Amino acid sequence: MRIAACACLLVFAGWVVLVLAMLSVLDLIPKVNGWIALLRILSPIVFLGGATAGLWNLWVVARGSRSKWAKLWAVLAAAALLTLLWAARHLPLDLLPYRILIGMIGTSGRGC
Repeated sequence: MRIAACACLLVFAGWVVLVLAMLSVLDLIPKVNGWIALLRILSPIVFLGGATAGLWNLWVVARGSRSKWAKLWAVLAAAALLTLLWAARHLPLDLLPYRILIGMIGTSGRGC
């Protein structure tokens, strides 16, 4: 469970760093296609695996004789990993810099 949560955190942080870097220096957008491709491949694998590990951990903890705090933590961890999976599925993060760039340029091509 910890490995899955750390992997989800690393992939999510990779997206955040990549998007922020592309937004701060617009010349980076064409140069980071390899990183975008890597994150697009890793994201579904890691986020789905993390959500599965979180649900499995919740099932094991709920069936055992653990304290109410351990059960609460398992519920929160599973909910967080499922939320991350939902966000990765429904929010196209890899297109965000391009949408912002198109919005800045507009249809006239004059810039801000």
